[in-house]
Order: sequence, then structure tokens, then C-alpha cells
Amino acid sequence: MTVDTAIKWLGEINYV
Repeated sequence: MTVDTAIKWLGEINYV
């Protein structure tokens, strides 16, 4: 998991 993937992953959770 790269930093970019982590940001996108956290972004989706924060969006919900």
C-alpha cells in the first residue's frame, strides 16, 4: 500500500 492509496482509502471512509 502506497501513500497515495492510503490517502484515497482514508478519503473514502471520511466521505461516508
